[in-house]
Amino acid sequence: MGSQPSMNAGAAEIGPLRVTEMTSPAGQCVRTARQAGPADAGWHQVEVLVRGRLSVEQAGRISQLRPGDLVVVDPARPARYTRSAAEHVTVLVPRATLPLRPAEVLPHLPVHIPGDHGTGALASTLIRQLPRHMADYQAAEAAQLGIAVADLLAVALASRLDRARDLPQETRQAALLRRIYAFIDRHLHDPQLSPAKIAAAHHISLRYLHLLFGTQGVTVAGWIRRRRLDRCRRDLLDPSQRGPADRRDRRAVGAAQHRTLQPGLQGRVRPAARTIPAARRPDPTLSRRRSRRLCPSGERWCAPAGQSGGSGI
Repeated sequence: MGSQPSMNAGAAEIGPLRVTEMTSPAGQCVRTARQAGPADAGWHQVEVLVRGRLSVEQAGRISQLRPGDLVVVDPARPARYTRSAAEHVTVLVPRATLPLRPAEVLPHLPVHIPGDHGTGALASTLIRQLPRHMADYQAAEAAQLGIAVADLLAVALASRLDRARDLPQETRQAALLRRIYAFIDRHLHDPQLSPAKIAAAHHISLRYLHLLFGTQGVTVAGWIRRRRLDRCRRDLLDPSQRGPADRRDRRAVGAAQHRTLQPGLQGRVRPAARTIPAARRPDPTLSRRRSRRLCPSGERWCAPAGQSGGSGI
């Protein structure tokens, strides 16, 4: 497809999806009616722009993409791509995996999906990260990841076509949960992060939020705690996360996590019944030095992977 070859390309199958990362010089590519054959009729083509500029023309409609944006194209029909020097990710999605009938989608293609807000932003971020880890996915992981991408694309596409009400409830719930997970990860440093704040940010009731997490076998507070501990463990094992600014960030996350853990510890830890003689009391200076070695942030509850923190959780 096209008059100029790409400079670099890598392809892989991730579950039901076919993913290709391409770095291309400035120029124009044209897919003619002769090149677009029946073999492409069972797919939707999704282009996600990583850098550069891209214009896609099909059926007399033109979509202008900026970095992060997506466009859904029919690969079985002619199309023209005009670009600057660009990097983009192409995803071929089986039409059968999207809960939208082709008759509801094809007449409107190409469909431009902004990548800077809503479900489009989450789908764009996830798709742009796929090529970095193509070799890391096990078969089961790839299958689940492919379904997750398809769900996000279905919701983003349906929203642009004003067909969101036609999506199955499980598809809408799966996409909403992934938006909530992403929101939590972005706000782990916030000591005021709470189920009420998460529900308000996504315009749902607190009860519905708890029901969503109940289907995953975890509570909202439990998920926040798990993600904060994962973040601390990751930073502890990363030698690059040792600068003063990073220590301040971890200290903020640590303080928030400390407050999250404290209510769960009430009534579970009892003071010792006996008094430790002065001669046997630990040197507080030594304890502080050991704590700093355990966690660069200086938070005593934080411990390396494989060890429990001072809180007992």
